Amino acid sequence: MEISKDLEQYLFERINNLHYLLDISYIDGVIYRVEFIQRSQWELNPPTFQINQAKMDLKSQIRNQKISDLLNSDTSDFDVEDIIYTPEQQKRLKLLRQATSFPYVILNKVKNDYSDSFSIGDKVYYKGQPGIITFKHFSKKNNQNSRWSILIKDTEYRYVDGCDILIRVVRDLEIRIDKELDKLPTERLLKMYKRSMSINKGRGSLAIKAILNQREHIKMNERKVVIVG
Repeated sequence: MEISKDLEQYLFERINNLHYLLDISYIDGVIYRVEFIQRSQWELNPPTFQINQAKMDLKSQIRNQKISDLLNSDTSDFDVEDIIYTPEQQKRLKLLRQATSFPYVILNKVKNDYSDSFSIGDKVYYKGQPGIITFKHFSKKNNQNSRWSILIKDTEYRYVDGCDILIRVVRDLEIRIDKELDKLPTERLLKMYKRSMSINKGRGSLAIKAILNQREHIKMNERKVVIVG
């Protein structure tokens, strides 16, 4: 069935982690089945996408939508099936028409879109570790998730599935960059930062951290390469 913006908003407000609305179908009485793609994300792990469903009393919402459609549409836009078939008959007709693979086609598209949502230079988490994207690998295969190279410390992971990556938000430190500190090599700044953490019981120098945040892409040692996929 066609889903209005008001009904869509209503469902997004009441279903936890609803990412993409697939369909609504009548079950019995006032109960409707809402099929959707759910996005779940825990701590530093990348989000997972799965097909899920919920049973909800949508009688008043569906009624309001139908009234709104009648008032705002031309008679030529009416769906004849809504008039000549009962909800139960429409449900059976839909099952005959609908390909069982449809929800999975949409699910794969959602995953593809997420995997392609990154850019070279993005700061990310991979396997719970902070890193930076250094390269995008191109594939001739259609519908394949985008794959990336990620640098974590002195190791570069290549052909990482974009669905295994989580964007990393780095809080901007509102600290004026010390020009003298900025002249020091990264290796020395790291040692100074670790020393400040030891002295201050785990709290490092914010002035040094502000500089290191801008330098995390710098190659420190000979780079190791790990082919993931």
